[in-house]
Amino acid sequence: MHQNDFRVLRINGTPFKVRSDQDVVALPPAVDGIPGRVDLDMPFQDYSGNFVLHCHILNHEDGGMMARIRARR
Repeated sequence: MHQNDFRVLRINGTPFKVRSDQDVVALPPAVDGIPGRVDLDMPFQDYSGNFVLHCHILNHEDGGMMARIRARR
């Protein structure tokens, strides 16, 4: 998501040590068919509306790995 910074809390359940704001994160690969997981803390305090979420690997993005998140007040 590029409109709002976030902090990564956990990757695959393991606490993430770096607590800096960022706007991209590498997702871990699937293992035995179970997708990787990233837990984020993202306050939507200054903006309401649509946020775009997408993969930066062009083949994935072209294949539909995109989503829209709507933040409402």
